Amino acid sequence: LEECEKTGIDCEILFPETLRYENQDGKYLIGSEEVEPFEVRPDDTVFVCRSSVLDSTKASSIVSDLERSGFFCVNSLSCLEVCDQKYRCYLRLKEQGIPTPKTVSLPSAEVQDDGTPKKIKNIQQYVNMVGSQFPLVLKTDQGSGGTGVMLVDSVNSLVSVVQTLQKVDPKIDLLLQEKIPYEKDLRVIVLGDEVIAAMRRQSKDGDFRSNFSLNGEVDIVDIDDQTKQLAIDSASATDGIFVGVDILQTSDDEEYTLEVNASPGTEGIEKATGENIVSQFIEYITDKTNWSNLREQYFKLTGESFDAKFENYLEETVGKYFNKSLMVRRVENSRIDES
Repeated sequence: LEECEKTGIDCEILFPETLRYENQDGKYLIGSEEVEPFEVRPDDTVFVCRSSVLDSTKASSIVSDLERSGFFCVNSLSCLEVCDQKYRCYLRLKEQGIPTPKTVSLPSAEVQDDGTPKKIKNIQQYVNMVGSQFPLVLKTDQGSGGTGVMLVDSVNSLVSVVQTLQKVDPKIDLLLQEKIPYEKDLRVIVLGDEVIAAMRRQSKDGDFRSNFSLNGEVDIVDIDDQTKQLAIDSASATDGIFVGVDILQTSDDEEYTLEVNASPGTEGIEKATGENIVSQFIEYITDKTNWSNLREQYFKLTGESFDAKFENYLEETVGKYFNKSLMVRRVENSRIDES
């Protein structure tokens, strides 16, 4: 709101729980209980969608309709969904050849007659799948800011913690992940197909989680082109336009993408870098040359339209991790012959 006021851009905050929306004959009205409905058009309105959209079926349905109607949404509903589910994000990164810690989804709870969850059968096989080297990371499939992430140091402690969590919530989805012995924990902000900021995060009290939201310390860090490319490729793998990519660097100069956050906070990164990240974001999303939507992705690729839309994106698109820029990936997804 502050940045939009500085530049004279109309901005409204709408909460998922109280959204009001109408789509009648190509006329779109949106508002809420707090904001009188007003007309929006695909050629003059951007929707900045935070992860809270996923907490409401109504809100996510509205965003889906807006996207299909040609509105530019940042980030897309698809990106929000992928990043909100850690196992789904892991699979997407792995599919695109992005180095990421070994992760396995644990079975759902089998509840006994007295309501106590049964022990997971053959728990050792899941431990073996992520390398068998304790300590291991146990985390809930959904969660942000470091919440829902735990360390377990043996099979017995793993069984005990899993049973406790499943007792509280029998439907909880749990992941088991190898713990990477890292030297640096980085948060890299990607906007479009560029890295605009990076910071190093460190825990103040020995906690293995170093999130800023958990009072972790942050400071600016310079990253090389290889790390930037990994962040860009990771963002592209999730179709992210504005995302925070968490990268672990080891003492052996290996790098792993831990996860991609589709609703990155800006307070920590602005404190670390001294940069006005929100201002850069507003500048990007109000530049219509950056706009994309589902309608645009389905255009018919004749020779003329291909040249017109992608001539500036076809150079130097192959990254170290065999991924492509956001725009070129959309061409690939259209199943265009490589030649």
